[in-house]
Amino acid sequence: MNWETVLAPMAQLEDGVVRPLTSQALRLLGAAPQRIEALIPNREHAPWTRLLERVRRSGFALWFDTTTTRDADIGDRDLRIGVSPSDGTGFVLTFVDRTAERRRAGERQRSNRFLTDLLDQTPTVFFVVDRSGRLVFRNAAFDALVRERVEVVSRASLPQLTGAFHDRLTQMFETGSEQALRTDGTDSAGRSRHFQLTLQPLQDRHSLVHQALIIGVDLTDLIDAHAEQRRLQAELEQAQRLEALGQMAGTIAHDFNNFLSVMFMAAASIREAAPEEDSEMTESIDILEQGCRQARDLTQDLVAFSRTQMHSERSSLLYAALDAIAVAVPRLVPPGILLHFERPPVGEPTGDRVPLSESQCLQIVMNLVQNAINALDGKGQISTTLIVADASLQIRVEDDGPGVPAEVQRQIFEPFFTMRESDGGTGLGLTSARTLVERAGGTLVLQTAQLGGAAFVVTLPLITAAATGSGTGTTGPR
Repeated sequence: MNWETVLAPMAQLEDGVVRPLTSQALRLLGAAPQRIEALIPNREHAPWTRLLERVRRSGFALWFDTTTTRDADIGDRDLRIGVSPSDGTGFVLTFVDRTAERRRAGERQRSNRFLTDLLDQTPTVFFVVDRSGRLVFRNAAFDALVRERVEVVSRASLPQLTGAFHDRLTQMFETGSEQALRTDGTDSAGRSRHFQLTLQPLQDRHSLVHQALIIGVDLTDLIDAHAEQRRLQAELEQAQRLEALGQMAGTIAHDFNNFLSVMFMAAASIREAAPEEDSEMTESIDILEQGCRQARDLTQDLVAFSRTQMHSERSSLLYAALDAIAVAVPRLVPPGILLHFERPPVGEPTGDRVPLSESQCLQIVMNLVQNAINALDGKGQISTTLIVADASLQIRVEDDGPGVPAEVQRQIFEPFFTMRESDGGTGLGLTSARTLVERAGGTLVLQTAQLGGAAFVVTLPLITAAATGSGTGTTGPR
């Protein structure tokens, strides 16, 4: 037989000596004959001997896999040796060198490990599913999102990606085209998450779409950052509006004082001309002058506001403030609205003080009463109650109107927020009232009224007479 016509590396094994039969075998094994033990490691001698015996007895060819070392340049070789019986007592050996294949497999394994490690370290979600929804691959970001072992992506097993995702997945397999969508949901910890998903078709060697690669970019932090930016921008715009309002307030206060001076002089002229026995006119003049004085106090607050000093360090006698409220509130309520007004009984002056001026107390109460009037639309009931207890003054204004909707309650005290833009509402009444109260160390809260509508409750600390005289007790705001 002309062995050179055989392309496979083949050799003759006889009496334990290997002799190349083809040029390919010469290149693989070398030109000189050698002992078979040089190709077979010591640990494999016994299995090799048993295989030769089986070939000799059966007369059938068998294969033997081994790793042999040729030299330092070639290194280890993975050989598959086919052993066939030959005439006489020898054997014909056929060699398959799988070294390159093993190296390529090793490189693929290293590449796969590197790619897996790389994908596990990225915050982007990667996972692959087949047509049945079975997970073929997932990275660490996917496991962190799901936090449970999921083998099949379905509406039941992966609620974070329900809805349009499954429709797009079906469409991708049907059309073979890339799909994209935004999805919002909650993760296993109950936090809101937002993702941009891209579904890419994966084709087999026959160009058929058999799997889908889903790439999910977590937009949660970006969306939250944009929301925070919008909030800060809104606060900046609000601060700029308040700054402009403060500058305007100073100008208004100056001009308004001029008008008050004219009113004071007119009231003085009317008093001089009025008959002394006309008590009704005298009382009206007193009320006019009291209103002018209170308006002058408000202009001083406007000036303080324009200088960013919203709360000036003033106080008033408790019962003087209660008297001023008792006079002003009934005059404010229009016909058609029933007013219930309660106040502590008039007794001996205690010397206790409210950490606000009379005009500031009136400003707070009048804002709350006017707010109740606006809510009633000309018909209904308003209850205004003044309570002194535990070294504090509580002012409760409630109505039987429709109340404040839940979605509005969080904004009700914000500057410029109003539900009466068409009626000329400025959205500053409740804001200024709450600011005055809090600067004085008190609170203004919204509650549900016993009458069924809204109730605004003011609580102000009192500066007690004992504290004023001896330095002990409640001293009010600091």
